[in-house]
Amino acid sequence: MKTTRILICDDDEIGRNIMRILLKRMKNVEADFAANGAEGLEKFINNNYDLIITDLHMPELSGDELIEVVREDFDSEIPIIVTTGSYFGDEKTLYNELDIDEVLAKPYKPEDLRNMIKSLTNYQKQLVA
Repeated sequence: MKTTRILICDDDEIGRNIMRILLKRMKNVEADFAANGAEGLEKFINNNYDLIITDLHMPELSGDELIEVVREDFDSEIPIIVTTGSYFGDEKTLYNELDIDEVLAKPYKPEDLRNMIKSLTNYQKQLVA
């Protein structure tokens, strides 16, 4: 069964730890974590991922700058979920401005995260006989 590989970029250590716990509960998911956009970009360049989940507000390279580089410099169509606790505008505007697939507002429900991963990747949980 194929493993779904996810890159998580979030400067908040608590946010990364919550995401780590939730993703460990999903079978056939491997995640790499980056504490800022620059670290995330380096991981993106050196690995193959099925999905990126990134915060918007990070040091060194922000989430929107990371998305711009991934989309424009690498011409990648990888699905991207933005996590944010501080965006109060229209989500459709954010989708169009950043060329993203989903917005996951903090705090989020674990099932919302799982559903987004399932809808944007070829994720299949391991069936137990």
